[in-house]
Amino acid sequence: MNFASLPDRRAELDPLGPAVSDGTRSLTNAQLLSRIRAAAVHLRDLGIGPGDVVALKLTNRIEFVLLLFASWRLGATVTPVNPSMTEVEVTRQLNDSGAPWRTWDAGLWTSGLPTGAC
Repeated sequence: MNFASLPDRRAELDPLGPAVSDGTRSLTNAQLLSRIRAAAVHLRDLGIGPGDVVALKLTNRIEFVLLLFASWRLGATVTPVNPSMTEVEVTRQLNDSGAPWRTWDAGLWTSGLPTGAC
């Protein structure tokens, strides 16, 4: 078993068990798996695949977990961007990681390697 398949295993063993909560919403194992699969399809449709780097600048919320596992399922790597970093720090991390795919709390996706935040 690889780490990206952990939600599958948890949903198989305990579909109604608690999986993740962000203080405002909670998902069961089955709900989490369903949303991860849907997010993976969306990411694949955007062109994300093996070897790609996805930058996630999100607060502690369910979407971070969904996009993390969805990216891993596709063979992509995630570089988590701390929302409290300055623009200079974010730009440095994005340039260092080479992340052409980025999402921020606003939910915007961009591709390419321009510097700066989305």
